[in-house]
Formats: sequence, structure tokens, C-alpha cells
Amino acid sequence: MTEFSAQEIGALRRQGIYRQRQKSEFFLRIRLPLGRLTSLQLDTLASVVDKTERGQLELTTRQSIQIHGLAFDTIPKIRHTLEEVGLFSLGSGGKAVRNIVTFYEGGPLAGEVESLTRHLNETFVAKSLQLTLPHKFKVAIGESHRAGLLFNDVGLLPVQREGGLRWQVFVGGGLGSKPHVAQLLPVEVRGGDVSSLLEAILHVFIMKGTLNQRLKFLVQSFGVEHFWELVREEWTVPFGDPVTSPSSLETIASSETVIVDVPDSSLTTVQLYKLASIARRFTQGNIFLTPNRQILLRDILPEEKEALLAELSTVELASPEPIRWISCPGQALCARGLVDTQLRQSILNTLREHRHVWEKIEGISIHLSGCSSSCARPQIADIGITGIIDKQNPAIPSVSVTIGGGLDGEWPVLGEIWRFPVTVEALPTALLSIMENWLETREGQETFRETHLRRHRERGNH
Repeated sequence: MTEFSAQEIGALRRQGIYRQRQKSEFFLRIRLPLGRLTSLQLDTLASVVDKTERGQLELTTRQSIQIHGLAFDTIPKIRHTLEEVGLFSLGSGGKAVRNIVTFYEGGPLAGEVESLTRHLNETFVAKSLQLTLPHKFKVAIGESHRAGLLFNDVGLLPVQREGGLRWQVFVGGGLGSKPHVAQLLPVEVRGGDVSSLLEAILHVFIMKGTLNQRLKFLVQSFGVEHFWELVREEWTVPFGDPVTSPSSLETIASSETVIVDVPDSSLTTVQLYKLASIARRFTQGNIFLTPNRQILLRDILPEEKEALLAELSTVELASPEPIRWISCPGQALCARGLVDTQLRQSILNTLREHRHVWEKIEGISIHLSGCSSSCARPQIADIGITGIIDKQNPAIPSVSVTIGGGLDGEWPVLGEIWRFPVTVEALPTALLSIMENWLETREGQETFRETHLRRHRERGNH
């Protein structure tokens, strides 16, 4: 088994190469600008994945993908094969600017969101790949806060002003074991100025940040006012510099968007080949991955939607489930995993045994993360589950459970602790209790989160 120094491990992670729990195996992470995959890229990924023992790849909440179970000496050839079709791993891990998350739903500013994301990938991200950072750096762009803008190092939100489109800038957000909600900088910038502003923020992070600590701790330590003063000192505004990447977002009149849940957050070889075929037949040759580990298919003609769903169902991708799941690989593959995220099945079995609950819980979100790294973003789900170590009983697999989180509405809310700790063995019954309580107390057709927020207000907590 090959041993690596700490410096070598850091260099490998910047290239998207991570060692798994199985020390002889590695996984490779690929960054996907805009979360986009072409039919050719899907075919190529399928051929690569088909040669692995697991025969599947994982989706991430940063609109990236991961291929697990790789022998170290096979990775250079795999990277070369993927790079030939425009799939790259550099900067997808380690202390680097990660894949920019972007989520747009066809609203009036969707084209601007897509255009700015393309521009930043070509300017800011490209320049950052040669820099040494104190920690990873995450950026999100979206038409609304549903893109998770408040839980990234930097979040960008478009707003229409009298003088034209401007971008609000939120800084210092993040999840993990110590979640922080990002704060708004006292500036609204033009699209052509965003890249230089991000460079200034990154420079302050490099100069003033602490090794192995995220930007959120620096913003909290300095305060947003002082942090902004430091950024202004570094920011050279290129007045008049346009966004040079025009939007490639072209929609077909009267077309629809179809979002497909991927309950296990993974796609098999067969599913990848099918998605490539679907992209060629039903879309403009692309599929998109969302931050919720879903597949988004654009430009679907209404008369073709039924045929599309039938094609998806042949590979078990169109079967509706009442629960929207997101889960990470967990203990089975990840060296940090504290619990096996496949316990999802035992939860489902318990709920299905109680028809009075199972038949009424459509649309509820459950995010299951094997550790506090929050790869599944449990804090922003109706019900969030996070693997923990119970200090009183460290040998017993346990989790913490949060309720009421979410990104809907104008201002997202982090879930609050429901119980801590809960043993993995008791978890299915605990979730059943949560859902029974919701069904007993909700008014009309309230969603889980609507009931939670209403009761929160009634208790006087705002």
C-alpha cells in the first residue's frame, strides 16, 4: 500500500483524488461547470464506470461527480480519458476554489445567472488554480436563495436596479459542524466587476485567514464592516469591463423542465448510458445536475414528456417517492464517515409499515450525512441526520437529528436540534415519531416546514 506525506495528500486532493476508507482504493472527483453533462460526456463516464468494481458514480451537492473504488495507478489514464471530453478534476478538492454552484429555474434572470457563472469559471476560477489557500473556498450563484447562497463562502444574488442589473454579495457562510449564515456586504456590483471583487476577497482570505479555517471564521472574527474595509483596499474595479461570456441558455418555446430525484445519489453504468440517449433524443444534448443531487432536464416538449418519463422508468429513475432523499456515501466508503448511510432502507421499511403516515408524507426532505462535514447538507432539510460520536457511548453508532431547515422562501433557515444523540438503531422509530407529530399538528395542507415555522412563531420564537 502506497503511503503519502501530508503535503502529497494535499496535492492529490487539489487534483480531486481522495483515499477512501479502504486504504487501497481512491475516488476521483470531477467538477462540472453549471452542473452540465453532454451526451458524449455521459457515454464516456459510463464506459469508465463500467470498468470499476462498483459500476456507479456518486453525485455531490456542488454539482460534481465522484467515481469510487479506483486503484491509484489507474487514475492517470482515467483522468486523461475524461479530459479528452472536457471533464476535469483539478481544483475539485483540497484547499482550492471549488466548483461554483449555480441553480436557475427559468426565471427572468436565469440567463444572467448562467452567463456570470460561465464568466467566473473562465476568469476567477481559472486564475485561482495556481494559488495556495488557507482552506477550501466555495461560491454559489442563483436567482434566489434556493441556491444556498447564505451557506457558501460567497453567495451572489442578482437584483434589478434603476441603473441596470446588479449583484448582491453575501460572505462568510458555511455548514459543517459550526454552521454560519452569510452576511451581506454593503455593495451591489455590476456583472463585469464580480470577478475582480472575488479576487479581492480571496486575497484577503489568503493574507488574513488562518490555515485550515474557512472564510466564515475570518468574517466572524473581524466583523463584516472591517472585513469589507480590507476587501476595498485590495479591490481594483475594472470600470466598464463587460461579462465576456454571453449566455448560452436557449430555451424552446412552450418547453418544460423535468427534475428527476436520484434517491441513492448515485448513477449506474446502465443509467448513464440511458441518460446519454435521453439527452440526444429529448434535450439539446445536455443534462444538468442540481445542488440537491437531482437530474434536471430542460427543453422538454410537452408532447414528448410522457415518452421521456417512460424512458427514465426503464432504469428506475422516474419512480416517484414521497421522500426527497439526499445522502452521502457514508461509512461504507468515506474515511470520515461515522455511520452507514444505507440505513435509509430501514427508515423506509418502518415508515411503510405505518400506512397512516406513509400515505401522507409526500414531498418531505430528509438529508443524511455520515459525519459533520455536511456533504449531504442536513442542516437545510425538513429532517437532517448527521453521524456523530456519542461521548458517553462512543462504541454505539449515533446521529443528531435536526428539523425545520430549508431553502424555500426569501430567507433560508437552518434546522434546529430535535434530539442529540439518537442511536442508529432507534432512528427509524424516532423519525416515525417526528412525522406523526407533524401530521397531528399541521393545519390544512401545510408542508412539514410550514408547520414547523408556524409553531415556531406561535411559541414566540422569530
